[in-house]
Amino acid sequence: MFLNKIQRIINNNKKIIENFSYLSILQILNLALPLITYPYLIKVLGADLYGMIIYSQVIISYFSIIINYGFEASATKDISVNRRNKIKISNIVSSVLEIKLFLWLISFIILLILIYLLPSFSNNKILYLFTFTLTFNEFLFPVWYFQGMEKMKFITLINGSVKVLFFNIDIYFHKIP
Repeated sequence: MFLNKIQRIINNNKKIIENFSYLSILQILNLALPLITYPYLIKVLGADLYGMIIYSQVIISYFSIIINYGFEASATKDISVNRRNKIKISNIVSSVLEIKLFLWLISFIILLILIYLLPSFSNNKILYLFTFTLTFNEFLFPVWYFQGMEKMKFITLINGSVKVLFFNIDIYFHKIP
């Protein structure tokens, strides 16, 4: 009786349990990989250079917030509500990508202005420009779409694969003698 009830609950919530499992795996990767890589990077790069890199990542993360502009919530809701209407989904995806492109361009222009006007930015302009490439993920990868369609498997597979790939590349090219 009790096991049948549990089985029925699991069967009724299979998609929720699947999505929860995939997002849990992604969170474990997000938490575990930095525990391994941060001490290693500090040792290889030194505290000063590593600090500059982290500082540039923090600055660029503000641009990522601008580029996202709350689409993680609003676009996810719109996709979820219109899940069965392909034309409406196409319009939503196109609109969000157009707005994100506009916000990305504005952010890039602001970064170029900061590099031109502020000595601390101009001294490390290559670092800021390379770090700005992290915003491509915010612009191009439609996390909000997959969340709205309740397909967290794709988010986990793509993000997890990229994280593990770059972790392996980093270890391969920076072997400690």
